[in-house]
Parts: sequence; C-alpha cells; structure tokens
Amino acid sequence: MKKVFITGEKGFIGTNLAKRAKLHGFKFVSGIHSKNEDAAFVSQYVTEKGEPCVHQNSEEAWQAFFEVNGIDYVIHNAAVVGTDVVALNAKESTLTNVQGTFNICRAAKKCGIPVC
Repeated sequence: MKKVFITGEKGFIGTNLAKRAKLHGFKFVSGIHSKNEDAAFVSQYVTEKGEPCVHQNSEEAWQAFFEVNGIDYVIHNAAVVGTDVVALNAKESTLTNVQGTFNICRAAKKCGIPVC
C-alpha cells in the first residue's frame, strides 16, 4: 500500500484529501504525534493546530521524516491564505508559503518522492 503525507492535514482541504486518499487505497501518514505514535514527526516546531510547521522544520528534518516513514507521495497543502490573514501576518505567510514549500519540495526531491 502506497503511503501519502499531506501538509496542512488539519484544515478543511487536508482533512478531505486524507479521507479521499484512504478511499483510493493509500495509507495516510499523519505528521501529528498524537494521531500516529509510530510515524510521528519529531520536532519542536509545530503549528497552533499541532501540525509540523513547514517552514521552521528544516529540509533535513523533512527528509528524515519522509525516509523513516517510507512516504511515497507528498501532497503539499499547507499555506496561509485569505487576503485579510496574509495582510495581517505578512512575515509568517511568506515563510509558510515560500520557505515551507522550498523545504518540503527539496526534501522530497532528495528522497525521490513526487510532490503535488
């Protein structure tokens, strides 16, 4: 069974992507420690929702997570969205949307994992 990891898994889209992945025969691997004791992300950098932070966790940390958990596909869905939210926190938005995407994609590339 192929394993899929979804960033932003606690949001509306991420929650529904995880459900759909399971329906289509994929094993969803959560990055939230309390949900997945065996495949938890080991990091001090988590969001207020308890998800691993895409920009504070390094490329190397993401690479280790992907390798240890045997991830086959990454769906990168974590983003700060909404004109008002982005405008009120431009620095965090930019770090998540740009640096976070860079970290995830570079780590996945090193592991030979496709990113959607």
